[in-house]
Amino acid sequence: REFPQVGAVIIPDEVGFEERVERLFRTLNEVIEKRKDLLTMSGQPDIYKYNQANANNPEPAIVVAIDNILDFKETFDKGDDNVEGVMEQFVAMARQSKQFGIHFVISAGKSGDLSTQLFSIFTERLTLKLADPTEARSLVGASAPELPDIHGRGYVKIGADALSFQVALPLEL
Repeated sequence: REFPQVGAVIIPDEVGFEERVERLFRTLNEVIEKRKDLLTMSGQPDIYKYNQANANNPEPAIVVAIDNILDFKETFDKGDDNVEGVMEQFVAMARQSKQFGIHFVISAGKSGDLSTQLFSIFTERLTLKLADPTEARSLVGASAPELPDIHGRGYVKIGADALSFQVALPLEL
């Protein structure tokens, strides 16, 4: 919340959580529509080419992080066939948003928490140490060795290989 580049942190335990998420998705859809028009008028195929051609007035990338997609799904997947819910909007947005400079990062406890539809949308996958080592291998490849017990250690799949990485929290000075 204290970082200037963070637009908002929406926490499930806060009053108005569902409304804030719905408002965020409306705003993201407005950004997508604005950028569609911008790309059409400029003749550029995506926001990255647009930014190269308009270096003095680039459009910023937007990153939306959803921690625990299973909780998110349980909160917003209403199962009402007559109304497009937040979960359906999320899937549709995640499918088309990359060319408009909007990226989604989600976390899941296991790959089974993702529907097949969502799993196929998120082609770049990282994994940290999971309770079941076969879960990590299903994400980054069967040849990946089991992760050591080091907090923040993980794998990302690069081509056919699993590349080890280390993440850490920023220091408070």
